[in-house]
Amino acid sequence: MKIAVHIAFYYRIERLQYLNKIIKEYNSYSIDVDLFIHTNKNINSDILTPYKNGKIQILKHSLYNFLIYKGTSYYLTWKPRKLIANQVNDYDVFLYSEDDILIPENAFNYWIENKDICQEKKYNIGFLRIEVKDGEEYLSDLTSKLKNKISIRDQEFFLNEKNPYCAFWIYDNDEMRKWTNSDFYDLRVVHGYKEKHSNLLKILKLDKFLSLNYLIYNLKHKRVDSCMEASAYGLNYPNIEWFKNTVLKVKNGQIDPNCRVYHLPNNYVNETKTDMGTLKFSEIL
Repeated sequence: MKIAVHIAFYYRIERLQYLNKIIKEYNSYSIDVDLFIHTNKNINSDILTPYKNGKIQILKHSLYNFLIYKGTSYYLTWKPRKLIANQVNDYDVFLYSEDDILIPENAFNYWIENKDICQEKKYNIGFLRIEVKDGEEYLSDLTSKLKNKISIRDQEFFLNEKNPYCAFWIYDNDEMRKWTNSDFYDLRVVHGYKEKHSNLLKILKLDKFLSLNYLIYNLKHKRVDSCMEASAYGLNYPNIEWFKNTVLKVKNGQIDPNCRVYHLPNNYVNETKTDMGTLKFSEIL
């Protein structure tokens, strides 16, 4: 099995600790993993954890073509898409993540074990992003308990109808081929899907021009970092309806603990402005 992992890393020295923990984790996998670090700055490999479990490639990107947009630095997360599409004949599994998401091998194996039966029924096998405080694990993206359960091939799954976001995506080669051949691979289509609307462009009969529509959406949108989320949502982005829903496997009457991935900064569990990071993993049902 050939695995390609793409990580978007906008260089900030204080975030190197997270990137190095992620590299260390992939070093521990029992299968080879090729890493592609997408960044905005020339990085000396000496500052990274030595990697011996596959190849590692550092790719520096210019962001000049995104200077017309608000939040230019966040658009680094869009850069991996071209290379990923070019690699579709070279790898069996593709994973994209933000630079602070640690994915243990047991989470990868959880995906391998469940992806096929879920995909054939048009469900996405999901994960839960975890933060840790005082030895307790909290959910960074869910603030209320899961309730609805379904059966797929006589196996139980809970529906995550609330928020499937986990700051990374993972798909096999078959799904990647379908995706890269669809309009939804273009992030200008996906970001703000069904929200982009300009009366001025419609009057001028320019509303069919994607670049203009997206530019106006970007200028109007209040959250400059939402383009980063659009990239990390993958095929779960709201309203595109690629999947029926995202599901989480049930094991021994509980959510399978192997669905956990870790948000290393633990920033939501340590703030009080929102309800994020307040629901314990052990109390999700």
